[in-house]
Order: sequence, then C-alpha cells, then structure tokens
Amino acid sequence: MLPFRNSRSAGREERKLGRTLYRQQKHQEAEDMLRQAAQACGKTLGEDHSDTLDSKHWLAYTFRIQQKYREAEEMFRQAAQGREKTLGEDHSDTLDTKCWLADTLCEQQKYQEAEEMFRQAAQGREKTLGEDHSDTLNSKHWLAYTLYKQQKHQEAEEMFRQAVQGREKTLGEDHSDTLNSKHQLVYTLYRQQKYREAEEMFRQAAQGREKALGEGHSNTLNSNRLLQEVLRPKPGGQITSFKIAHSSFSTYATAYNSPSSYATARSTLSSYATASAGSLSPKSNPSTQM
Repeated sequence: MLPFRNSRSAGREERKLGRTLYRQQKHQEAEDMLRQAAQACGKTLGEDHSDTLDSKHWLAYTFRIQQKYREAEEMFRQAAQGREKTLGEDHSDTLDTKCWLADTLCEQQKYQEAEEMFRQAAQGREKTLGEDHSDTLNSKHWLAYTLYKQQKHQEAEEMFRQAVQGREKTLGEDHSDTLNSKHQLVYTLYRQQKYREAEEMFRQAAQGREKALGEGHSNTLNSNRLLQEVLRPKPGGQITSFKIAHSSFSTYATAYNSPSSYATARSTLSSYATASAGSLSPKSNPSTQM
C-alpha cells in the first residue's frame, strides 16, 4: 500500500495508479489498487466524499470489465446513491453512474430495474443536455432495449424511433449507431407483425451498412442475407419467415448486446474508459451503451 501524506491526499495516488492500470488492461491489479483507494477515502474523508465515490465508480467498472457483475452492481449502486445525494439526480456524474448500473443490471437480465435506471438517465440527460445529445440518445436506445426484453414492444418501438430520428439528425443515416438503432427498431416492429414498415426500415439499414462498411463486411452480409429471408414468400401470403428472422436477429442482438453487451453501448461505454487520465470519472462520449 502506498503511504498517505494527509487526509486530503488519502487514496489519491492509489486511485490515479488504479486508473492507469485499468487503461493498461491490468484489470486485477487495477481492482486491488482501486479497492485500497475506496477504503482509504471512505475512512479518512467519508463515504459520501467525491473522491470516495469516484474510487467506487472506477472500482465498479473494473469489476464489470472482469464480468464480476454482482460486485459491480453493488459498487455502482453505492456510487449512484452517493452522487445523487451529494451532487443531485441530474448531475452528469450521477447519470453516468446510473447508466453503468443499468448496463450491469442488463448483463444479469434484471431488465425491470435496468429500465428504471435507463429511464432516469434518459430523462436527466434530455433535461440537462438536450434531446439530441449523443448521451441522451444512447440512454434512450438502451431504455428501448430493456423495454423490448420485457416484451413491452409498443413502448420499445416509440423509444427506438426517438433514437433513430435523433441519430439520423445528429450523426447521419449511415452512422453505425443510427443503423444499430434501425436494426433494433426492425426487430421490435416484427414482434408486432408490422411487416411492411419493418421491411422498409430493414432495407434502409441493410443499404446503409453496405454503403458504410462495404459489400464484403460481415455485418453487411448478415443484413443482406436476413433481408432475403424476410422477403422470401411463405404459404398463406405472409412476407416473412419469422422463425428465421427471429433466429438471425437474436444472434445479432446477442452480439450487439455483449453496455456492454451491445455494439453501440460497447463503443459508447468503451469511450468512458479512454477518458483523460486527469478526469475524476469515466466520461461518456458517450455512445454508455448505457
């Protein structure tokens, strides 16, 4: 353990070193150092001090990256509660931690509670950052995902639509985040048997991927293959083989989900980790997930 000079510096060096180790992907060593930082700060500065909460937030992230989801959930919960108490429910640090907590809950399939956390994050970010900010749209995307996983398809559709429209406006039609939201919207539309609208949205997503990624990219090939399956005639006049579509989309959603389980969130939440060494907590580009 590193020596402490005084109460103000308690845990500071451990926290700094822990973040450095994390960025070097030395996650177990980072966990050990950040645990020391959290304990030292809590003892000398108090459990609700910003340094203590920052240490807990980073410690929780090292748990999550090692798939220690129960430990990560507990530590994110402590950090979220402490930040809400000391900084307020709409502070950016509070909302960041709530997104990470929601992401960790999703990893454990605790979708109802994850929905509530993502909803708080989406509402808080829309209030403080605006409805078209990337953080707001990311929160809405993953709120929609949790609604979908609970078979709340109509609510999920509305939230995915907001994410698609916002991302088209701010990122462009062919951005990967926009296309990911479109794919998830397609899946939600199919669940409600809105086949014609789903077909049109899917065409847009498949064409966008071909334009952005190229004809030979695996995501483009998967999209085009699935589109052909969707358009294949069926007995009785139905335009889609839902069994095939469901299987293919499930494969996509699993890969996409793995905030952070999912591709957008993965890129979003990953950006937290590349925050500058001087920042006190992982900051979102974002596009967490979550």
